[in-house]
Amino acid sequence: MRSSDSYPFLTARALGLALRDVSCAGATTEDLTASQGPGIPAQLSALRSSTSLVSIGIGGNDLGFSTIAADCVAATPWGITKVGWSCRSHYTADGVNQLTVAVHRVGSKVATSLKEIRARAPHARVFVIGYPDIFPSSGSGCWPRLPFSTHDLDYLRSIEMDLDASLAGDAARAGDGYVDMATPSASHDACADSNSRWVEPLVLTSGGYPLHPSSLGMADMAEIVERAFTSAESR
Repeated sequence: MRSSDSYPFLTARALGLALRDVSCAGATTEDLTASQGPGIPAQLSALRSSTSLVSIGIGGNDLGFSTIAADCVAATPWGITKVGWSCRSHYTADGVNQLTVAVHRVGSKVATSLKEIRARAPHARVFVIGYPDIFPSSGSGCWPRLPFSTHDLDYLRSIEMDLDASLAGDAARAGDGYVDMATPSASHDACADSNSRWVEPLVLTSGGYPLHPSSLGMADMAEIVERAFTSAESR
């Protein structure tokens, strides 16, 4: 379940690079060093001491974002969800935001993965790729295409921002690059029209995969990754 129109393929074509794409649907950080299933080697087994460039986009599946999305789908723009009236209250225990705690755990796993990448490909430039915006930066959203209640949108938005911030911090501490996708995608979220959105809504009106980048999103993300690579190379 990988596409030849994904941003790694498009970036490699643009820069004339030989690509070993080992991305796999549903992958978590565990799948970097262990098999994801029968006949699927650990992703980091693709690395060599001669590898010159690595891009990695990981963390969302560790956080369980698809489960979170399923839990938080609202029957109306005001609620109720599968897990109660408010998704925020469901994921809050004793006053502690459990998803924020989970994001910190994901950050620790990604930090360990970056050390493993460095050990296997010591001469490579490594770039952690952030996530593009799923939710609009303000407003009430676009229920039912993105069927989350108005009062949960800010909460879900904050979790995505926390995850991106954690990934950026991991990259900085490892001495690796971070490619911000949230900022350039701010007006191309899943509520934007089909001619401009980078991320598909949960309720699709055409082809695509819910809450994943559209073909336009992949193309625009590839240009951003390409600029990050060439900028780093020139320094």
